[in-house]
Amino acid sequence: MSNNDHEIGDKILKFCESFFGEYENLNLLEAELLKKNILPEWQYINYLSRLAFCTEVGMKTILNIESSIGNKHNLIEIFKKMPDVFRESVEKKSGISIEKIEAFLESIKNIFVDFRYMEKKSLECFIEGVTFDNGNIVFSTAINNQNYLFIRQLLEETMEYNKYLNKNINRKLFLSKNWETDIDEIKALFYQELKRIQSLSCVAEK
Repeated sequence: MSNNDHEIGDKILKFCESFFGEYENLNLLEAELLKKNILPEWQYINYLSRLAFCTEVGMKTILNIESSIGNKHNLIEIFKKMPDVFRESVEKKSGISIEKIEAFLESIKNIFVDFRYMEKKSLECFIEGVTFDNGNIVFSTAINNQNYLFIRQLLEETMEYNKYLNKNINRKLFLSKNWETDIDEIKALFYQELKRIQSLSCVAEK
């Protein structure tokens, strides 16, 4: 295995750790926001930014197996590069056509950056049907907004795909390895295994 395989494996491993960490922290944040329930607008906007970022990192974790998307935060550009099996699964589970999904993602493509800095031009589509309390957002109703639900579903599909890849890695390859002295080889093997699994036709049947 080449040094390049090690470097890519290292990058993918870091993306995996980043994604799983972001996902778990997002779930903890959501639980606390539900307890609080009445949120000022700025807090809800910040939360949506975190949700968009977590979804972005999850998709990039998958994409980096084949090629790098770089530091772009454009949701539609990232989604269009995703494996066909992933895109088809999102379409099937959401009941929304790929064309409509892409049109929606195009309209909110930069919400991670926009919402992080309180640019509110895309906020309207996330507060339709939301209940307000003295100008504050009732979070328990906000999470039933259809556009919010789609982004959350996209995130969950991203997590399921990542879990599938990690679940089907041949762990026997690593049994004889020492995590202190063989780390470069382990990272390269990790990368090769992810490539192998992603190429299997059974991914479509996950």
